[in-house]
Amino acid sequence: MIAWTLLQREQRTSNLLGTATVVVFDDGTLFTANCGDSRAILIRKNSTWCTLTQDHKLDLESERKVVTRIARERGQDPEPEIVNRRGTWRTLAADRRRGLAVSRSFGDREFKNSNHGLTCFPYCTMSSLSEEHVACVLASDGLWDVVSEEEVAEAVVVARENYPLLTARDLSEELCRMALLRNSQDNITVM
Repeated sequence: MIAWTLLQREQRTSNLLGTATVVVFDDGTLFTANCGDSRAILIRKNSTWCTLTQDHKLDLESERKVVTRIARERGQDPEPEIVNRRGTWRTLAADRRRGLAVSRSFGDREFKNSNHGLTCFPYCTMSSLSEEHVACVLASDGLWDVVSEEEVAEAVVVARENYPLLTARDLSEELCRMALLRNSQDNITVM
């Protein structure tokens, strides 16, 4: 948590924004932390899966409350302006033309140092691994916006059964292709 706190306090970050999902395997346990809308799932042999992360999008009322609470704690007035534009909730920048759809991210000092209540504190989980678990997929919203967790789990299990020589990189590239074929409008990263 120290790294997340230091990032939150950093004043020299750029106006670029980033999300992250981090996993650490340690002695049969999987530790996960995420910030933003990148996601991780843990897949079992039978194609079922467990979502290890939580999307930090403003379409979730709980995340809108987090943004408002953080802005209040920082003594920021007025409170963040959160609006729904074309079906996507956003907190607006001072120019009212730009906005963020995520409530947690790295970078973008304009949003962190204003009344937006943006934070980089992660959602964390701990999962015990077993022989039933066959893969952990981490990906940006460029995949998850157009390919469901169910489809990813099924594709990974089928590929592992039918093509045992496929590497993790091969599977990642195939999932990226799936997203591209579905016209993903965002950057796509899969691991």
